[in-house]
Order: sequence, then structure tokens, then C-alpha cells
Amino acid sequence: GGGARVKTLVEAWMAACVDPAEGVSAAIAMQVDCQVCAAGLDMAEPPGLKVGLHFGPAMAVHTEQAGLDYFGGTVNMAARCEGKAKRGDVVWTAAVEAAPGVGDRVSAWGGGVERFTADIKGLPDPIVLHRASVKLPS
Repeated sequence: GGGARVKTLVEAWMAACVDPAEGVSAAIAMQVDCQVCAAGLDMAEPPGLKVGLHFGPAMAVHTEQAGLDYFGGTVNMAARCEGKAKRGDVVWTAAVEAAPGVGDRVSAWGGGVERFTADIKGLPDPIVLHRASVKLPS
């Protein structure tokens, strides 16, 4: 897989991963770790982590000031998926769902996945998305 953080935004950060299955695993692991950490700190609820994933081509640009950054429709769709997520969710597109190994990673996690349709800014028709709501047992 070899995912890496690309940049930090105001209240978010972007990461890139070559393998969608690794991306799903990392996203679920982030949700679990966030909740375990919050429980260890006796927080009433964990921070509102929301994750969105999409898979496809992106334009990579490197500058002296910013380093490596990614642009394009794939990046925009991942951001739109994050916008459809709720606290504790990982939301991904059909492109991620269809990638080799994704189903196995979700099965290994053991949680359920909800398939739903959503309106996405810039698209004329709703699209199918997938949501894993990561909730630790109380």
C-alpha cells in the first residue's frame, strides 16, 4: 500500500494511497484508534473523525513551497464522500468498492457496511456510496 499524508487543511488532512484496500484498512484503523484513544482519556465521545475515499487518476504536482500535492476529480470526489460521512464513518465510492481486496479488508474488520445513494455536487444524478460506521462496543 504505502499511503502517506499529503497535506493538512484547516480542519482536515489529505492522504494518498496507491491501493484502495490499504486505504480502506487505514481509514477503519484511524476510526478505531481514535475511539480507543478517546476511551482511554475518558472522553464522553471521540473527536468527530470523518473519512472519505475515492479511487482513480489524479494530477500530482510538486512545488518547492508545498511539496507533493494532488488535484482533480478523484480528489474532489474523495472530499465529497467525506462530506457525506458522519462522526465515526468511512464513506467510499463504487470505484473503491470494486477494487481487489476491499471486500476482504471490510470482512476482516467485521463491521457492517451500508450501501446508500447520495446527491453529489457537480453530478446530475445520485451515486451509490458505501458507509462503514465504526463504533466500538461500550
